[in-house]
Amino acid sequence: MKRTDQTLMEQMKITPKEISRRKELLAFDDKDAKFLSGLKGIVTDNIEQVVQLFYQQILSFDDIDRIIGDAESLER
Repeated sequence: MKRTDQTLMEQMKITPKEISRRKELLAFDDKDAKFLSGLKGIVTDNIEQVVQLFYQQILSFDDIDRIIGDAESLER
């Protein structure tokens, strides 16, 4: 299977069980999820800035750089 046929979670082998484990490590619960859902309008209104800051942060990790692969994929 080509990498482009897989989701990012599949490529990184992150399972629902792993997500649950990570949430537990952060003490992230349904109350936190509900709070974040309430921020949807703010995020939507500021999406360009959110995306720019997100990529600035994640591109500092080598694993993410390898997943994206090249400048054209990053631009997309």
